[in-house]
Amino acid sequence: MLGCSPQSNSAGGQTATSATATTVARSTTATAILAVTPSPDTTLTPTTTPTLTPAPPPGFLAGETRFRFVGGFVPGWHWGSGYWSEAVDEDLIRTAKENGITVIHLMLPQFERQLGVYEESEAIKLDHFLDVAARYGVYVMPSFIHGYAIAVQPEDPYYYSAGIEGIMRDERLAEAFRNRIAFLINRKNSVNGKVYRDDPAIMAWILVDEPVSAPFNYPVRPPDVTSVQLSSWMEEIATYVKNLDPNHLVTANTKPMSDVETDENWIKGLDAPSLDFI
Repeated sequence: MLGCSPQSNSAGGQTATSATATTVARSTTATAILAVTPSPDTTLTPTTTPTLTPAPPPGFLAGETRFRFVGGFVPGWHWGSGYWSEAVDEDLIRTAKENGITVIHLMLPQFERQLGVYEESEAIKLDHFLDVAARYGVYVMPSFIHGYAIAVQPEDPYYYSAGIEGIMRDERLAEAFRNRIAFLINRKNSVNGKVYRDDPAIMAWILVDEPVSAPFNYPVRPPDVTSVQLSSWMEEIATYVKNLDPNHLVTANTKPMSDVETDENWIKGLDAPSLDFI
């Protein structure tokens, strides 16, 4: 069992109780661990010493054993023509395992070059990657989309000059994004027959990578969204994912935002209760 036990933090505001409705495991459903606290009306005699279970530190448990999260990032160019092969997947994941990496943060192959059109030949590459990861005992966290990249890649079907603002507010893009999520969660792996929503090799779904970058990184303009609007959207999408797949953790990824030229604390944009960790 792999359990997430996030504690209160300034980044996302999650507590141990916010991760109870979750989560993925290699063998069973994970649950959050709650600290035992005394009732306010408890009456103690002078000779009684209450025994309290301390709150666990932030992190993960595999069964009762602390799970060491050591991550590696595999970018989109991994799938490129002339580079990707089944042998490359095998070598990459085996090498990761031998060097102590337990989780791989994975950008997806280009299986959707046209909005709503899914290319089976590209999706099969992801099937193979997940199958190899399962054989080596390495968890995978697939990312649905890169929130900044869609602002700078006109060839991307989700291209929008203000990045994530597109999948938040453009009805056509927002609907396509939800369909993309559903396609992946409900996909049956062509290699091992596992449906993704039931696949224990998947540790978590990453809703979005780098939702908001520094303003000077956008060729046209940055997203015109507040942190409150962003966190509300995160909650909406995370809930949508969990309704389709109650078996896996849900998260979002962002780089440090110290270079964002605004007085607003953008990390608050990830303050969504349904995110299990950040």
